[in-house]
Amino acid sequence: MGCGASSPPPKVPDSFTQSQQAEDQQTNAAGPTGRTAGLGTSPVRQGGLETPVVKPVERISMLNANLDDEKKDTFAAVDLDDSSKGLKTNPDPGENQETTGNVMDSANDQRDLSTNPTDQKIQMTPTVERENVTRFNISDVHFDKVIGEGSFGTVYLSRNKESGTHYALKRLEMGHVIRLKQVDHVNNERRIWASLRHPFICRLFGTSRDDRYLYLLLELAQGGEMFSMLRRERKFCDETAKFYAAEIALALDYLHRNDIVYRGLKPEDILISKGGHVKLTDFGYAKVVLHRTYTICGSPEYMAPELLLNKGHGKPVDWWTFGVLVYEMLVGQPPFCDEDPMLIYQKILAGKVYFPKFISSDAKNLIKGLLCADVKKRMSSSDIFPHPWFKNLDWESLMAQTIPPPHVPRIAHDGDVSCFDTYPESSPDSSISTVQQSDVEACFVDF
Repeated sequence: MGCGASSPPPKVPDSFTQSQQAEDQQTNAAGPTGRTAGLGTSPVRQGGLETPVVKPVERISMLNANLDDEKKDTFAAVDLDDSSKGLKTNPDPGENQETTGNVMDSANDQRDLSTNPTDQKIQMTPTVERENVTRFNISDVHFDKVIGEGSFGTVYLSRNKESGTHYALKRLEMGHVIRLKQVDHVNNERRIWASLRHPFICRLFGTSRDDRYLYLLLELAQGGEMFSMLRRERKFCDETAKFYAAEIALALDYLHRNDIVYRGLKPEDILISKGGHVKLTDFGYAKVVLHRTYTICGSPEYMAPELLLNKGHGKPVDWWTFGVLVYEMLVGQPPFCDEDPMLIYQKILAGKVYFPKFISSDAKNLIKGLLCADVKKRMSSSDIFPHPWFKNLDWESLMAQTIPPPHVPRIAHDGDVSCFDTYPESSPDSSISTVQQSDVEACFVDF
């Protein structure tokens, strides 16, 4: 299970990288829709993804309404570029002048991770394995109810008719995927997810297809979405945010050690398990990146500056989104938010963040180090794990899931999904046409 400092980091099978070589060419040809459309099945924020409901906008409006003129007086503006001076950096003197300040290469990132003494202590990351996902017969699965909706598909609570075991079943409409030129994204999601084995990542158990749909059989995280929890609580206390942030950091570090950039971090795609631990889900944006990539994707509030400027991005983009997430958990809204996505982008590039006075100095320092526009100065694993905000955290116990979580959902039975938002019962869509078998075989041979 462990990966010691003296051992090279485990690698994703070569077939993963080969399967993604044409992604950038395809997304460029697909136009704006193809470049930003995602595979999420949770309610998402406005912009970037098609949003079937108004909940994301309503959420942003509600959060903005809390920041009236009186309460804004408790905030202090910080220029992230200026405040990041003096933070730990990972310079790469061998990088060409042309790319300096844009992205850390994979080898340099892994070198830094393996030389930090504190980081060596927690190098117990499971390795990425060869694909171990079975093909199942969809007729063996019973669809119980809808627990998630998205622009590309639906997630159902399902159960095996013979064993009674409950799963989450993600269903994608093949014709829609083909029309929007998202075939590579779907296949990459399956290939990457099939080999991930980590306690804080949802497990993919099997895949299937019929004449209309693709199916992903997933681990059921019965605690629901962090998005719903955060909306109820308005914000998390320091200890709760710290617990969830630490588990997410371990999951991201695991992906990065295997040259996978997640690119989809947000509360909507973080689930809570029956035991109260986080589970990353939805790998529609994930990609094997050895150096940098140029595909534009993500939710507006979580996009990093280098992604917006289209100068190429790599692993540091995930640590930017991690910083946005930590801020949102502590404050109750992202640091850059507006109902107009273009204004969100302007705020991100301006780099101004307002910190409430109740945020601790350690948490503030961490967020500032993560929300640093200069990727060479932006914090990564080697800075995060030993950071003072996590000083009292036992990382080994956290990985072993022996630290009691701040919230354990009340689950009455194995099929209890009361922690998820309620969705109307789904009826068959007669407008969906079958896909030619030749197209299916050409596009989705791995399903």
